[in-house]
Amino acid sequence: MWPFTARLPLTADDEEWQLETWRFLLEQLGGIDDLRSLPLVLPTKEFFPPTEAQGHPRVEHVFAQVKSLMGLKEWHCRLEAQPDKPDAKVSDAAYLKFENKTGSPAGTFGLEGNEVLITYDPGLESDPVGLVATLAHELSHYLLSTKDEPPGGWENHEFCTDLAVVYSGFGLFGAATAFRYFSGGQSWGYQRSGYLSQPEWTFALAAFFALREQPIEDARPWLPAHLMNGVRRSAKYLAQSPAKIESIRATKPLAVTSPQT
Repeated sequence: MWPFTARLPLTADDEEWQLETWRFLLEQLGGIDDLRSLPLVLPTKEFFPPTEAQGHPRVEHVFAQVKSLMGLKEWHCRLEAQPDKPDAKVSDAAYLKFENKTGSPAGTFGLEGNEVLITYDPGLESDPVGLVATLAHELSHYLLSTKDEPPGGWENHEFCTDLAVVYSGFGLFGAATAFRYFSGGQSWGYQRSGYLSQPEWTFALAAFFALREQPIEDARPWLPAHLMNGVRRSAKYLAQSPAKIESIRATKPLAVTSPQT
């Protein structure tokens, strides 16, 4: 017998939380039929038709597509650009590190009077994958705004919101922007977005495919090799314990409510 056991993709606590949160999302958002009805959103013109617009109108065009793909087309909210941020480059030899999850948010969700307001970093206009990931995250806040407390309490709400991004079909965008290293000449730096770590994103994608009974290879053309390897590793691990996924798949949905009703 092979002497080594499979390495867990996540810690036992993180795995338990994520699987319970998948159960929570199925219960709160419509169950397995709803999850299967949503497309796996890809960075293609079929999902994001080209536009000649520039600046804020261009972002509004992308925002409308994300809303529609998430089934939120009729949910009213206002989109605004945040004030410009300083350039990340500080010299020919270094870049500042931006961590969008703390102190310098790529996007925000909130209320202004009786109106829902979503904001975004205008620098994301030149980063379409990051823009889509950010807009999907903030719209996931909207999606969950009338739902119950997530597993582990409200302190886990942002992590639950990232998982809702995966549920809504935008997991490829979230995973791709979780940690990005960039360099050019003698300049270098990195940027983090979102709240889940890269292993948590790849485990979430594996769970998404397993719950939908969809082949993970559908993600391969769109993920860097190290992320796809993480998805494969997590999918293999989940396949060894099929009862975990089967139990979540059987979750019965509650009556779905929205801020628009």
